[in-house]
Amino acid sequence: MYYRSKKNIELDRVHRKGKETPGKTRPVVAKFHHYSDRELVLKTSIEKNTDIWALHQGVGIQQTKATLEKRRNKQHIVERERNAGRTTKWAGSRLLVRGQTVAIMNLTIRTMES
Repeated sequence: MYYRSKKNIELDRVHRKGKETPGKTRPVVAKFHHYSDRELVLKTSIEKNTDIWALHQGVGIQQTKATLEKRRNKQHIVERERNAGRTTKWAGSRLLVRGQTVAIMNLTIRTMES
């Protein structure tokens, strides 16, 4: 499965993560020169999601360590809200909960538009 773009996508760096292990694949990390190119690749991957899943591949945005730490600290809130039947979504390090604003100890979580 390939996607041919009429636009040339400019990449600053491309490399594989981790140590090479026989029989296992490694993730590829690419730094896009232009934000619009990154969004084009992400949008195309969403449109062709079933094809990508069939090949056991995926496209995602790599988050910073600080963002991942903030998400880990809020994971108990995500589990509580999902158990209550609410939809949750991450926007960077912010947690969005559909239908209400959740405030816990000086932490205000924004709501998604219904």
